[in-house]
Amino acid sequence: MKEKWPYYRRRLYFVLLAATFLLGFYSLYVYYRPIISRDWQLLSAVLYGTFKMFLYSPPLGVTADYHWTYEVAKWLAPILTSALVLTALTNRVLHLKNVILNSFGSHILIFGASKQSQAFLQSLKGRDNRFRKTLVSASALSDDAKQDYEKLGAAVYTEDVRMLTAKEREAFSKQVRLSRSEHILFMGDDEADNYQTFLSLLREIDPKEHQTIHLQIETPVLRRYVERALERRKQSEEKYRLLDLRFYSLAGLSIDRLLGQGQAVHFVQPLIDQLSPGDNFLDKLPPVHLFVLGANDLSRELLLRSVNDFVIGRDKIKLTLVDSSVTDFYDDLQYHYPQLSQALELEVHTSLPGRHSFDETARQGDYTALFLNHPNPLVNLQALEYFPPDIPVAFRNEPGLDLREIHKSRQNVIFYGDLSEIMTRQIVLQESLDQAARDFNQRYAEVASILGSGGQPWPELSPVKKQSSRLSAAHAFMKAALLSAGLGQSLPEVRATMARDKAKFNQLVATKQGEDFRDALVAYFRDKPYLEQLSELEHKRWVNSYYVMGFRRGDVKDEVQKTHPCMIEDWAELMGEAFFSCHPEYDLISALSLAGEDHETK
Repeated sequence: MKEKWPYYRRRLYFVLLAATFLLGFYSLYVYYRPIISRDWQLLSAVLYGTFKMFLYSPPLGVTADYHWTYEVAKWLAPILTSALVLTALTNRVLHLKNVILNSFGSHILIFGASKQSQAFLQSLKGRDNRFRKTLVSASALSDDAKQDYEKLGAAVYTEDVRMLTAKEREAFSKQVRLSRSEHILFMGDDEADNYQTFLSLLREIDPKEHQTIHLQIETPVLRRYVERALERRKQSEEKYRLLDLRFYSLAGLSIDRLLGQGQAVHFVQPLIDQLSPGDNFLDKLPPVHLFVLGANDLSRELLLRSVNDFVIGRDKIKLTLVDSSVTDFYDDLQYHYPQLSQALELEVHTSLPGRHSFDETARQGDYTALFLNHPNPLVNLQALEYFPPDIPVAFRNEPGLDLREIHKSRQNVIFYGDLSEIMTRQIVLQESLDQAARDFNQRYAEVASILGSGGQPWPELSPVKKQSSRLSAAHAFMKAALLSAGLGQSLPEVRATMARDKAKFNQLVATKQGEDFRDALVAYFRDKPYLEQLSELEHKRWVNSYYVMGFRRGDVKDEVQKTHPCMIEDWAELMGEAFFSCHPEYDLISALSLAGEDHETK
């Protein structure tokens, strides 16, 4: 009821406004009819008098012999006017307060007034939040909507920057602190508007320190255009290297919520539990096999993330996709991600729960986890009945049906689909993931410099390498879980072990070169086989991530032609003839990042 109060309040206001106008009109008509004979003068007097009541100036004196309806209208009219004035005054005071506060501290700038921007601002409300917020809406907002945003701490501006002249855009950019915002988010519902708004503002951004651009764009061709536009800016002006670009979609954020921050481990924990101390998980664990219901955006994002986040061995990820129509989905996937089949063994079935073919598909597979992504939760509920109660499940429930009864018989079910659960600082901004990627890249560059193979600081990395770094950082939790089971140690003990191993590796890097370094690394792996397992696993994950980005094995590194000579899945070849060109020790750095200080990239 509380959420619907603004709607009912507006309805009540307009009902009272209409009733007051009619009462005032009727009472003045009754009063003036005997006095004024001309119809047009009568109408003018009645209308004029009615409007005067709303301007705190009743047209009749207290001694006048008027109808009782006039007395009601005389009181209601100024009250309703005061409500409007008070709302506007409150908005101005709130806006002034937010503008003043925005002059201090870290700043977030949001373009687009939408359900997602409102949910995101709601998540940022609280004393522990360090950000000041500004919201820019291209279309006019009602006073109530403005007040709702201002109460969330966002200074609200109404301006379509695409329609401004160059000087107007420059002045407005300064007003909203465009170049001083730590995060700039384009959260409009229309991705074409987000695209055009970003391009309109790109030349106005004058970064003094690191800034992150978050763009809600799903279409691959639009993403490429944005990347090219920013890359041209970086080549012409050094300052644009301080800009990081992140694309996102609501489907992608939902998968981040399911798999991020170590959540992916939950879905493969039954497999990891099969390990005993001393086991080689690359040989011991069976392939991950996911069952996915629903051919939609959520499932596409899951497919792309699964070949990174669920890598626990040498085998391809297996995935069975079921829906009433999968042909177009499959064709689109093959077209946009031609190398995905190198990392993913995908089966598609045209079926739905309640059909004999669905029963056969459900019972013939030894599934690791279920992802019930159908938009209708009742279809997901029906599908759930086909599977054993101990299997981990992700259950899409956007309408928010009360399905808590499921937990009485199934403990491993995670419900998702609520917008407020994904529009959070942790999921949208991904600050910890980015920091992990930047930290590892620094360590990577240091080792590469010592070994004489280069290395670049974070601002100079290409979008491909930055994305590779983030994907590697996302997999760190899976490595930690595997190592914990393989060594029989708790996670704090694993970090301590990795810290000791890292110190020995640092000494090796500092004292050995060339063939001596390779021989020393081989001996190091022989002494600590779990590190070689983790290094091989990391290389497999890295190759998979490059398959998703459309790369294939080639003679040279070329991000335009999408070729890379180190996309080698044979670890023996990597440690042999490809050692000095592909540097498997960099995969080891990823494993050693579990010590807690460093994180990952390639």
